[in-house]
Amino acid sequence: MGSIMEKYSGVACCFCKNNVQATGVDPCDISIATKWDRPDQKRRDQLFWCHAQCFKDRMHKNLKIHFWLDILSSDLDDDDE
Repeated sequence: MGSIMEKYSGVACCFCKNNVQATGVDPCDISIATKWDRPDQKRRDQLFWCHAQCFKDRMHKNLKIHFWLDILSSDLDDDDE
């Protein structure tokens, strides 16, 4: 039985629209949950695929320092200077 990315190959990055290959830290997903603060209303969720680098490139620089995943620290920091 293959990996989920073998089964669902061809996903596009929601930022650059290029194919997300199953390499290194990719693929990443971004989950959007609406109305999470209102338990009396129906919550809606949606998932988007992306490259780790595309996500990092679009994060505000002040928020990157709070991101705890190792994937956005050492090997992707070359462009932060």
